[in-house]
Amino acid sequence: MFGDFREYLAYLEKKGLLARIKKEVDVKFEVAAGIKKISDHDGPALLFEKVKGYPSWTVAGGIFGTRKLLAAAFETTEEKLLERTMDLENKKIPPRIVQNGPCKEIILKGDDVDLTQLPIVTHGERDAGLTSSQGCSLPKTSRLVSATFPCTGCCSSTRTISAVGPRKTATSEDSSFRRRT
Repeated sequence: MFGDFREYLAYLEKKGLLARIKKEVDVKFEVAAGIKKISDHDGPALLFEKVKGYPSWTVAGGIFGTRKLLAAAFETTEEKLLERTMDLENKKIPPRIVQNGPCKEIILKGDDVDLTQLPIVTHGERDAGLTSSQGCSLPKTSRLVSATFPCTGCCSSTRTISAVGPRKTATSEDSSFRRRT
């Protein structure tokens, strides 16, 4: 398996499964459109190198957007993906809390927190706001060892909300919400 996310991206690039997008893109619709296109056409993962309004950021997307990319993540073939997934399911390892590492290179606390400084993607015109999808979440206070991939929305520059649990979504039309399952 891969030591970290950067190692995984390097692996994808070496295998020809990562496309670097050098053209400037906007987090409002353009990044999501690129990711949607590759997932619909069995394309590579994308690394957006020039993000409008975020000069020091790159955005990776669609990294598990196709069976081919998912198989690459599990270091197997598409044909053996189910077998590999079941094998790994039986070899779970508990998460561990680390004192330092790439995930802790930038830590902001208190008044320094400002989510609007992150290149969070707007996926569609009817989005309720900025959302980050497929980020892995390990509840720190839970006794259960479980990971979820929630859709996380920004409520303000310092607050988020995550949709977890059974698959339910709510859409807003004229301030009335309709629940879909």
